[in-house]
Amino acid sequence: MKLRLLSYTAALLVAVLTAGARSVTDFFTAEGAENVPGLVAGTTRLDMIDYFDSGTAHATANTLGGQASVTAIDSLGRWMSYSPAQGISEQIAVLDAGKDTVLMVIETLPLPQPDSRISFYDAEWQPLAKRPLAAPVLADWLTADGEAHRQEVEAMLPFMMAAATYNPDTRTLTLAHSMDAYLANKDDKANLQKWLRPSLSYSLKGRKFEPQNR
Repeated sequence: MKLRLLSYTAALLVAVLTAGARSVTDFFTAEGAENVPGLVAGTTRLDMIDYFDSGTAHATANTLGGQASVTAIDSLGRWMSYSPAQGISEQIAVLDAGKDTVLMVIETLPLPQPDSRISFYDAEWQPLAKRPLAAPVLADWLTADGEAHRQEVEAMLPFMMAAATYNPDTRTLTLAHSMDAYLANKDDKANLQKWLRPSLSYSLKGRKFEPQNR
């Protein structure tokens, strides 16, 4: 009897906590979300969620007259992706960071090669003064062989472009580059594949993303 009572109490506590939690769509449609670049007004965000939930493949108009639509929502309400305009993709993730909520927004532009900008906000959509992720530098991308050819890599690549994705199940942020496609010379392409890591992965630990296996 006592065991059954404890089980019931635990289940009730989980239900209460879950009911009070805000999902990614709650934040996406909140008033402050309009301050985040994305070409989508508040009422449009609500329409986008409604169309997605109903299974309707219908796009809504963005602020520039283009089309915007939700493309995926995590079943547990931790992550979603949407397209605010043709060729542009956005991801929003609700990060479990202790007592505080951290919102991560990943905006990916097609450009010559896909490139992502990662921003972090609090629960009121105010930018965080202290970012949970240190922006990677060229040295982070270099392999052991690439370290020995760093000057050649720097001469080939005046900048780095990488597309970011977040997996809410593993709490892993991955940056993948395609800089070899930026180069025309076949030898340079082959060398770059040896000198640069194809991707960088980070695990969320508390309020900070920490690099994996480096």
